[in-house]
Amino acid sequence: MSRVHKRARTTGVPTMGGMRTTKIVLVDDLDGTDADRTVRFSLDGVEYEIDLTDEHATELEAALRPFADAARVVKRKRSRAKN
Repeated sequence: MSRVHKRARTTGVPTMGGMRTTKIVLVDDLDGTDADRTVRFSLDGVEYEIDLTDEHATELEAALRPFADAARVVKRKRSRAKN
């Protein structure tokens, strides 16, 4: 099932100069309401990004906190540029 993560709303009436205002609205990927922020995390080498309300982001962070506190931070190795 495919979900739209962001939606755009065109607001205002075009003026004589043709100017419009477009507002990007984040949509909470859990419940479809307007989201407050995008949260990035990774698991098993896969990076994820999810748009959430502040409440859902706090729930996710609280659920992950005990595991993050017990884990080791892995620093990414910088790749050398090929000439």
